[in-house]
Amino acid sequence: MLKNISGIYESSRKFPYEQYLITSFPFFAILFMNGFNISFYSLFLLAPFITVMAGLFMYNTICDAPQDPEFKNPITRGDVSEKTVKLSMWACVILSIFLVLLLYKSYVSDIIFILYLFLSFSYSGLRLRFKETIFGPPVASFLLFCAAPLLLLVEFSYFNFSAILLLLGLFIVYFGHEIKHTIIEYDMDKSANCQTFAVVIGKKNSTIIEYLTLIIGFVIILMSINLIVSSSIITVVFGLLALIAIISTILYGHKNNYDINKDTFYNDLPYITTKILYIGYACLILNIPELIIFFIIWILFTDKYL
Repeated sequence: MLKNISGIYESSRKFPYEQYLITSFPFFAILFMNGFNISFYSLFLLAPFITVMAGLFMYNTICDAPQDPEFKNPITRGDVSEKTVKLSMWACVILSIFLVLLLYKSYVSDIIFILYLFLSFSYSGLRLRFKETIFGPPVASFLLFCAAPLLLLVEFSYFNFSAILLLLGLFIVYFGHEIKHTIIEYDMDKSANCQTFAVVIGKKNSTIIEYLTLIIGFVIILMSINLIVSSSIITVVFGLLALIAIISTILYGHKNNYDINKDTFYNDLPYITTKILYIGYACLILNIPELIIFFIIWILFTDKYL
């Protein structure tokens, strides 16, 4: 019994997905500062994404089982049966649909969530298997990082230009993040004949495209910040952080001949910086003093076990 529970949990991967759903924070802040009824209970609007992401990762575990090594997949290892994971997956999907119908009042939100479900299953299976095509990174960026903020904006019918720019910027940056994922797993995917983004485009070309998405994404996010933050000093500081992150990552890639095989501080720095940007953005919208913002970001990156 305990082995089954452990296997189901491992198949759901990174539950409860706070590292993905934190991108909703600046959008809650935007809605709150524009007079919408946002309270602590508004967090329940994220609940459908927690359950559906669990189902998405379980489905991915099922679809990857035939080719995954034992250390990576609890089904391949025999810790849990495919049938058990499949039942858990459907329970999560049905619960997510129920939660959306209960919590979201907009019909457009419901339609977008149905699209989200289709893309979730198509990413790993349904004979489309986007993860093994060049469409994998943009689909993953939307599913993991941008769908929840989009649904919030749709539910409240709020499409301010700065909010749209922020969402677009996050989508492009995390498009790069998912390209990086295929670059790191290039050797394993190529040996398994998986036609992922990096395998199709090539490792070096994919790394260069990742850098381009970072540059474009950061520019768009900084445009959004500039529209909503009155202090030009803040925009300059954020811009310098983004510039340092991009230069450091490109220099690291060039030094290693664009042969990136693992996550390091240097190729993770742009994504750490992205988190600083949108959390700082949200705090500034809420008129939180700069010193408190500094401590909030400091707490975010301290060792959680100390």
